[in-house]
Amino acid sequence: MKNYGASGYLIKASDIEPFLPVLHRVEYRELLENGDWEGIQEFLEENLPPIFPPCCEVYLHSDENESEDLEHGEIYVTFDESDLFVKTPTPIMQALETAKVAPKFQRWVQWG
Repeated sequence: MKNYGASGYLIKASDIEPFLPVLHRVEYRELLENGDWEGIQEFLEENLPPIFPPCCEVYLHSDENESEDLEHGEIYVTFDESDLFVKTPTPIMQALETAKVAPKFQRWVQWG
């Protein structure tokens, strides 16, 4: 078994509940209480409030995962960075791209 690095923009799935119509809150709360992350994924695909961008995935942070910031047993909803931010290259980045030596965003895990 290997450990793979991950990163992204996420919020606790429970933080979405107050934004749902009252009629949907009971069903959503039951999914949360049952830890049904797959059910939450399906629910949000159909019922995510318009204030939110589409969710990428629903993630259950279990004992098999490591994080200093995430809570074990908590369900999180991840969002695509491009739905939240617009990045524009600086003049320096444009010059590097023209020279064909532009840095590329990468992710990795270091052990120490």
